[in-house]
Amino acid sequence: MAAIGLIVGNGGHQPVVHFLYPAKAERWRRLAERNRGPSDTFRFEVGRATSELCESLFEPPGDDELVDAAIV
Repeated sequence: MAAIGLIVGNGGHQPVVHFLYPAKAERWRRLAERNRGPSDTFRFEVGRATSELCESLFEPPGDDELVDAAIV
């Protein structure tokens, strides 16, 4: 966030983090729906194993990163 914050800030804009973290079952439901077919965001199918790997690597933002965030 620091680098993009500088770029955006230098352009006269105030960056805001919007953090959405739905339940794991909902994340998988959305991914499975996305996998079903062509859309603007579909480039390749992401299977359960890849999803689980990404889940294990994800680190949610820390409290210091969420100070001015919009938590949904």
